[in-house]
Amino acid sequence: MVFDFSGNLDLPQLEESVLRYWAEHDVVDRYLAHRPDGRPWVTYEGPPTVNGKPALHHVFTSVYKDVYPRFQTMRGRRVERRGGWDCQGLPVEIAVERNLGLRSKQEIVEHGVEAFTRACQEYATGNIGEFRRTLSRYGYWVDFDRAYRTMDDSYVESVWWHLKEMWDKGLVFEGEKVLPYCFRCGTALSSHELAQPGVYRDREDRSAFVAFPLLDGSAELVAWTTTPWTLPANVAVAVEPDREYGVYAGPDGRKLVLAVSRAAQVVEGEPERVLRGSDLVGRRYTRPYADDIAGAEGVVVGWDGVSDDTGSGLVHLAPAFGEDDAKVCAEAGLPSPNPVDEKGEFTSGPYAGTNVLEAVPRVLADLAERGLLVREHGYTHSYPHCWRCATPLLYWAKPTWYIGTARVKDRFVEENEQVTWHPAHIKHGRFGNWLENNVDWALARDRYWGTPLPVWRCANGHDTCVGSRSELAEHAGRDLAGLSLHRPAVDDIAFPCPDCDRTAHRVQPVCDVWLDSGCMPAAQQGYPATPGSTLRDAYPADFICEAIDQTRGWFYSMLVVNTLTHGSAPYRNVVCLGHLVDDDGRKMSKSLGNVIDPQETLNRFGADGVRWYFFNSGAPWGSRRVSLTSIDQRVGKDLGTLWNVVHFYRRYADLAGFVPGDGAFEPEQVLDRWLVSRLNALVESVTEDLEGYQAHLAAQSIAAFVDDLSNWYIRRGRRRYWSTGETDRGAFATLHLVLARLARLMAPFVPFVAEAIHHAITPAGEGGVRPDSVHFDDWPVAGPRDLGLERDMDTARRATSLLRAARTKAELSVRQPLAQGVVVGLPALPADFQEIVREEVNIRSLAMGDEVTLPVGHLVQPNWRRLGPRYRQLMKELGEAVRTLEADAVGKLRAGSAVTLAVAGQEVTIEPDDVSFQEEVETGWTAVADGGAGAAIDTTLDEGLLAEFRTRRLIRTIQVARRDLGLDIQERVLLWLDDTALASGEEIAREVLAVEVHPLSALPPADGEPYRGEGFALRPASGR
Repeated sequence: MVFDFSGNLDLPQLEESVLRYWAEHDVVDRYLAHRPDGRPWVTYEGPPTVNGKPALHHVFTSVYKDVYPRFQTMRGRRVERRGGWDCQGLPVEIAVERNLGLRSKQEIVEHGVEAFTRACQEYATGNIGEFRRTLSRYGYWVDFDRAYRTMDDSYVESVWWHLKEMWDKGLVFEGEKVLPYCFRCGTALSSHELAQPGVYRDREDRSAFVAFPLLDGSAELVAWTTTPWTLPANVAVAVEPDREYGVYAGPDGRKLVLAVSRAAQVVEGEPERVLRGSDLVGRRYTRPYADDIAGAEGVVVGWDGVSDDTGSGLVHLAPAFGEDDAKVCAEAGLPSPNPVDEKGEFTSGPYAGTNVLEAVPRVLADLAERGLLVREHGYTHSYPHCWRCATPLLYWAKPTWYIGTARVKDRFVEENEQVTWHPAHIKHGRFGNWLENNVDWALARDRYWGTPLPVWRCANGHDTCVGSRSELAEHAGRDLAGLSLHRPAVDDIAFPCPDCDRTAHRVQPVCDVWLDSGCMPAAQQGYPATPGSTLRDAYPADFICEAIDQTRGWFYSMLVVNTLTHGSAPYRNVVCLGHLVDDDGRKMSKSLGNVIDPQETLNRFGADGVRWYFFNSGAPWGSRRVSLTSIDQRVGKDLGTLWNVVHFYRRYADLAGFVPGDGAFEPEQVLDRWLVSRLNALVESVTEDLEGYQAHLAAQSIAAFVDDLSNWYIRRGRRRYWSTGETDRGAFATLHLVLARLARLMAPFVPFVAEAIHHAITPAGEGGVRPDSVHFDDWPVAGPRDLGLERDMDTARRATSLLRAARTKAELSVRQPLAQGVVVGLPALPADFQEIVREEVNIRSLAMGDEVTLPVGHLVQPNWRRLGPRYRQLMKELGEAVRTLEADAVGKLRAGSAVTLAVAGQEVTIEPDDVSFQEEVETGWTAVADGGAGAAIDTTLDEGLLAEFRTRRLIRTIQVARRDLGLDIQERVLLWLDDTALASGEEIAREVLAVEVHPLSALPPADGEPYRGEGFALRPASGR
């Protein structure tokens, strides 16, 4: 494989070359079967829902799911990386309904359930291909050929087995509760679906203060509601027994009852009399709408849950449309009329056939006409919407199936204690609190494309839960080997009830799609019905990773299902990722139009550019601001810099004919030894961070190392590579060693770039064949570190930084040599490190250490606020004496000791607080200070220094001329210099690769005009 290292880094083009190489050599498939004898390290694929095209957040999740398995594989572990797809449920159904032009469940039935579920299967299958292409192009290596699909019969059968296990433990039951219900989709939602991000949205509704006349005619109760459509189902009004309620004068002589603390919202003035809430309990009133179930009368009930923050202090209760309402009314023995059907329409009364939300204006108009509407106004509040179709939800009483999770929530809490969460606060915070407040899981969905609930019921109400295809066949008395386990085929299977011999038919619902995902550890294998399926070495997972909203989704369903069926948590380590947001901090979504197409980022920055950005732009569990500009900046800063280093190595190694040796290499030069020690430190930290699931910290360490490699090591030692002599092999060997290890360290992060570097620096073997792939290599092992050398180099770099700052302050070019520099506050350096500092800052001598001081004088000023009252008569003489103190006296005062002076014949004692100090840099010096250290440079320039500067400037000009002529970096030249530069001819020749230097006045005529510049001329030595 050959890469072009001559230009700037073009990641998309580079990656296409790498992809071709991987395909030609079957690298990915061989990698997935790599380390067959290694100790298992288990990861589970959180299945993406294939209800559309992949988005950038799928890429974000995938690269974090990719980095740790790659790392563990290089560490020698056997990692089975099986893909997975969430293919069922309402997200897919809604997309298919849209494609088919269907608008309701009735139209699905008319279209044909079999045709509809077949269309769902085809739609999911088509999207799988798109996901597979996109994620593969981003270097996400999982086994897509063996990927599990939640719609496969083997998977569905395993979900049945899990349900049967919970059924046998008495945890699956049918009950009637008030649930959040989507009338558009025709199904209820579970509590964890309601907790998904984006479910609650601001919505403006019409709120109303409604009068409920007491039967004795003494007054009217005033209750507030934000859902006027629920009034036809009212059976009670709740008051807080210990609260004060007043009877107020209303319009037209009406008497209105409101809580004293809330009355100002409706009426003015003081109450005519005050009651306790308990005085109202049991009183009867006229319901706004009479019906055959509850009649015409309602009753006042006591409830401690009545809010004092909003409304009137009285709450209207409709038990069919509120969980709290249902509980309070059930305890009072009240009926629960429900005039609304599954389409969200009234079934009886004046609004029959009308959607409840659309009926609100009619309800308010009717109440006003009958004198029951005291007041109405708009009310903006956070209201739940269907996470699939965005329809406002109704709280609606209906029979449904549940898993009794609330009764065993302590088990979930116990198992959560065995899990390590990243970030750690999720464990007892967002996730732990969710487990502590667990409610029963609403399991059933009144839909079509999902795992059918495996419960058969006879006319006598006996229920049979079926746990497998073979069990169903045994009940049915026939072979069902070819039966689809989806609707409608499975609906056609009936069998004699085991309890009474009446015919049992399957109940209609399908299961919550989150149950499918929760069963995946076993279901991905079709366990236990599929021959050879086993959880040995495949449970629990060492690692799983998804977005933080999965604390209400996959993380939760996995913990619940597997704790109840396998007895333990299904994962040991969880990485929670934050959401991608735009520059304004808004979560990226198609509805807002602020999404970034992953294909666009791929085309512009390549897969590794995007991957590196995700790893190296902050902790992954925080919200991640993403823009094309931010990605571009990160790619150029790090990967572009690294690419330039590889280009530099290849260019000079080829010219020098350098071939890395097979044996161990021990660097000798101080920069080489420092870099290798620094590399070993990097291996240590990256290994530790990846073991601790802190990939972002590992990436940051790599980025810092690349910066050191390019902007310190290469820049400091660039001249060593210009020679092809044997003495410089240490520079090439060191750089090769570092790049080889760096390629392996970066392989989990940027698999394409790492592969390219690996092949760029690895010599061909026998027959010109290069090594297979960096991804088959072992993870680097850190060698010994020289901590003293590392500290000395850190000190040298700190000293360099200070001296550079002084140069900047003095506005002196770094090419201008200086006579001397001073550094204080840092330990003295060995000679070879001082030489590095001198060369880097371009100074002839350097002083540093404990005995060194900055060339700074101390100007002492008297503090007259203290001295004036004591020595008023001596102010002139004392001021002069203080300002001209000897150095030893100044030293005592700065050290905190007093000094005694003779002033105008008097003895004067000066305390440290009697004076202030001002530092003045000596003439001809410039000084800086930072963090307890300081540096100064001598800015005096003599003729020798100025001449040296002119020489360096001329060298720079000639180098530019070489470049303009298109000369190769090793090509020799003939050089002519004017008389002022001839004295430095030997130095100039060495730097610009001149084989001969002559006076410019002796420039001979020749074929072809030489390149002429100010004070010089040159021509290629080859004569071209």
